[in-house]
Amino acid sequence: VRETVEDVFANKATSTLMSRASAMWLLLRGLSATTGSATPITENRVYMYASYCKSVGKAATRLEQLLLAIAFCKFLIGIRGTSEIIESARVSGASHRLFMTKRILRQRAPLNRRQCALLEDLAANGSGLDQVIAGHAMFCMHARARWSAAAEVTTEPYLDVAEDGKGFIEAVADHWKT
Repeated sequence: VRETVEDVFANKATSTLMSRASAMWLLLRGLSATTGSATPITENRVYMYASYCKSVGKAATRLEQLLLAIAFCKFLIGIRGTSEIIESARVSGASHRLFMTKRILRQRAPLNRRQCALLEDLAANGSGLDQVIAGHAMFCMHARARWSAAAEVTTEPYLDVAEDGKGFIEAVADHWKT
């Protein structure tokens, strides 16, 4: 049985498995707490859980993640009864209403020319931790990399520059988000 389970999940990212398992665990724990039993997982019980999540102000993406997890269980594992939940207008409606409470993303303004010049100067002429952080920030900016992905770089970055001075920074990272 263990080998079969390992084969089923072998080509899935650990982060995906953790996300789906977490969403299912929250559902089972919620059902158990409110009804005394985690099973069966039916459309009616999932809707009851969805209503509870809305009423107590759970995270805006809680039900969206749950529906992804239930679809995962349907298509990958073949759990019976999941089609009714996925196709339920009231469950998807409750999920959407909760998702609509999510705050609007407000990204920070990009660095201006003066700030970039200050970082470049600090990276080139600074010392200690300030120089390291400024250099890492400049690498992220020029490589168009996330801070965490740049921290995973395992080889010396390669600068591929054309005669006109334009080019790319290439590097190998052990892990990246997108």
